[in-house]
Amino acid sequence: MTEQVLQALRRRTNHRDLVIVQEAALLDELSATSAVLQAAIAKLEEDRVLEVLSPLPFLVAKWSGEGRRSTVSAKNAYSFESSLSQSKQMKESYRPSEAERKALLQEILDTLGETDPTTFRGAIRSYSPGVIRTALARIRKMKNIQKNPTAVFRFLLPRIANEPAFKK
Repeated sequence: MTEQVLQALRRRTNHRDLVIVQEAALLDELSATSAVLQAAIAKLEEDRVLEVLSPLPFLVAKWSGEGRRSTVSAKNAYSFESSLSQSKQMKESYRPSEAERKALLQEILDTLGETDPTTFRGAIRSYSPGVIRTALARIRKMKNIQKNPTAVFRFLLPRIANEPAFKK
């Protein structure tokens, strides 16, 4: 099971060699119990593959030693990648679980005061949860919105996605 956990964590590694994931997402993906998951993470930490910065249920871990991806980064340091391939990698690098998608969809509906989820499923497929939550946070901070909050949300998504903080 440790190997499966290792692979699941590697799939969720960002460009700074950090893993940020909720326990529920890992349990859903691995079909494991919480105790088995905790034991596997403890084993990886004991073997010095991972350094746990924040424990479950909201795991934040940093790769250390042999777990680091620096060799992969160094190999690609001089290769050219178009912005299209980079954006495709960003979309594919983090795919939320079904439970995370449902929770995010409910957060969108609650914030915007909408009831029909079908119009927002495309946004969840096209944008990362971080971009979506940033847009929702900005909408919550707005005192008076001249237009419909849904229109503001759709206006903000592509602009936030192109901000330097969300680009690779």
